[in-house]
Amino acid sequence: MPGELVSTLGTHGKSENAVVRIRSIAIGQANVADIEAIVLDLDHITRGAWHVDGVLGMDFLRKFDVRLEFEGGLVSLYETASDHASCLACPAGIDGIAFRVVDPGFIVMPATVNTQPVEALLDTGSGHSGLNMRAATALGVNFPPVPTGAPSGHRFGLQTGPVRVGNTTLSERTELHVMDHPVMEALGLAERPSMLMGTDQLAKRTLTISYGLDVIFLQ
Repeated sequence: MPGELVSTLGTHGKSENAVVRIRSIAIGQANVADIEAIVLDLDHITRGAWHVDGVLGMDFLRKFDVRLEFEGGLVSLYETASDHASCLACPAGIDGIAFRVVDPGFIVMPATVNTQPVEALLDTGSGHSGLNMRAATALGVNFPPVPTGAPSGHRFGLQTGPVRVGNTTLSERTELHVMDHPVMEALGLAERPSMLMGTDQLAKRTLTISYGLDVIFLQ
């Protein structure tokens, strides 16, 4: 039965949700026992025959090193590495990009948009990437005054040049939403140029996350 209500933080803001305790969650041979879960309404991501029963969070994923092959639709879970020599998930011959984890479990890594440095918040649950207002201003966008009482949301789409993480160019040209996502403020990213990086930038890539080493690899 659902327990107490807790305040949870997602990429679109905070909400109040019930907590339940689950005996175990298994993905293939990977198993995590005695884990808490937040009760969510997931109807907004149900499309036709595509049905979602749950969302895997950092409390589960951080128990492993994770490889996501977006084009092939494959997720691989490996034993967490304690050093590079023991990292089964780490691809050979590729430099990793150090990331930091911001509570309650968001991955933030350095990136550039049009050579402008930004802090990229990884969101594999979103198909659309976006910039905050600070990043758009740093790119030379002049904003008209916002009318008093105007609703929040996407201001507009901004065409940009290359989006890069480390030595990898994710896209040569792309359109990014411009808005101040609530999560940016909650994580302390609102006052500096930041980016919400969704799967539109990763669609043809393989992303490997070594939670043991706090390093990401992009292929």
